[in-house]
Amino acid sequence: MNRKVQTKGKEKKNEMNLWKIVAVVFIVLFGLALAGGLFRIYHAVPPMSVPTQEQMDSARNVVAQELAKSGDDIGNYEVTISSMIRKLDRMPPMFIRMEGPEGSGFSQEIRDGNTIHVSLQSETKTHFYLVDIDSGKIIMHSFTEWMVNE
Repeated sequence: MNRKVQTKGKEKKNEMNLWKIVAVVFIVLFGLALAGGLFRIYHAVPPMSVPTQEQMDSARNVVAQELAKSGDDIGNYEVTISSMIRKLDRMPPMFIRMEGPEGSGFSQEIRDGNTIHVSLQSETKTHFYLVDIDSGKIIMHSFTEWMVNE
């Protein structure tokens, strides 16, 4: 009978040790999460810059020329130009490694360049352009067209 009491005591002690281990693991995980949050605060990306009116007009003109080449007019659209200049190096790596139809991804100079987004919208079409404001080149163009049921 004395042995049963000793066995129960050992089981209880082992169970308490298990809970202590679980508690320590959760405390360590909480500490890692807290440290990661503090690291992000101190190593945050610098704020994006605001484009000048000249840069916005330049991006609009580049898009207008591209539309004119395809036989369309920018006057047919409501034009929205982003209020922030973005760098592609801040994009997730999966997007930076994307390849175009020629098999060429974004070059290093494009990744280091400043881009501005230009969006055009009409009743049946939407265009989205990503323009490199340093070189005046269009990096990306997305086009969507839908049918209007009357």
